[in-house]
Amino acid sequence: TVFRDPSVAFHDGWFHLVFTTELCAGLPTLAFHCDRRQRRDGLPARFGYARSRDLLSWSDSRPVTVPLPGACNVWAPEIYLLTRAEAASRGPLSADGRLAVAMVVVSISTPASGSEELSDCPWDFGPSAGASRHRPYQMLTSDFE
Repeated sequence: TVFRDPSVAFHDGWFHLVFTTELCAGLPTLAFHCDRRQRRDGLPARFGYARSRDLLSWSDSRPVTVPLPGACNVWAPEIYLLTRAEAASRGPLSADGRLAVAMVVVSISTPASGSEELSDCPWDFGPSAGASRHRPYQMLTSDFE
């Protein structure tokens, strides 16, 4: 597994790692080159997650879906642990009252047109990317699942 753009936080005896898995949403396989001919609608934007007790052996490596329709690219996830006060100010994340323990911030781009169609995404990070909108997006987790 390639851990590109890694970010690590330690919580409850585990090192939690988030990383870039692919730059482009809609690709059927993990890749760093955006080939618009390979994009498929319905395949989500995502980043990677893994955890370790010792920073040497990693387990539970898996993609994490970014629930943002129209996301063309996702890269450079950063993980931040929340203080109790920060978590409480955001309120419970689930019906059982669990509070967030961490926030992941990713960089995303979306089509400048506001479209949610992957066919409107730029095909690379070169000149064609200039018309897209770049922005941060945040996700919260209470259990890293």
